[in-house]
Amino acid sequence: MAINWTDVLSKVEQAVGGIVGPAWQNASGASTQFAAIIAAGQKIEKMQNMAQAEYDSLKLMQQRALEGVLQTYAGISPDVAQQAAAAAWSAVVAAVKTACPALGLIL
Repeated sequence: MAINWTDVLSKVEQAVGGIVGPAWQNASGASTQFAAIIAAGQKIEKMQNMAQAEYDSLKLMQQRALEGVLQTYAGISPDVAQQAAAAAWSAVVAAVKTACPALGLIL
């Protein structure tokens, strides 16, 4: 089953918006970082044999990057930025797990 990455991007944005609330007005400008999270999801989808360490590194990199962007771009507190980044990543992982159940072991 193919993943509709446009739909996933919308879910990522909704997840972040749900966490940051009124700060979404500023956070929505982080479109480059949202695109990077989607690109990471696409990489996971293509690499059906990704090692756990590689996945963990990719996840950490993407979450930390989004946290930094949200803190800088939108003036969001570190705790809220961390929650928003985790929510964004969860939206990507949900899509990959649905399309590629075999990857569920590392996700």
